[in-house]
Amino acid sequence: MNNSDLISTIATLGLINLIVGMLAFVIVGVLPVFCFWRIYEKAGYAPQWSLFAFIPGAQIILLLVIALMEW
Repeated sequence: MNNSDLISTIATLGLINLIVGMLAFVIVGVLPVFCFWRIYEKAGYAPQWSLFAFIPGAQIILLLVIALMEW
């Protein structure tokens, strides 16, 4: 394996890592916001509250608010 093959392999692995990282962000970061958005919308509250799900630890508070509010 020469030097250019090694660089090409490293670049390919870096690209794969970038793609997997972006997918992980979408699944872990954006999916809960979408779910909370739909829940608040169906409950008749302002769905913008779901944006607090981006704050670490705020998802637990959002779940408590949903569980304790009147429907």
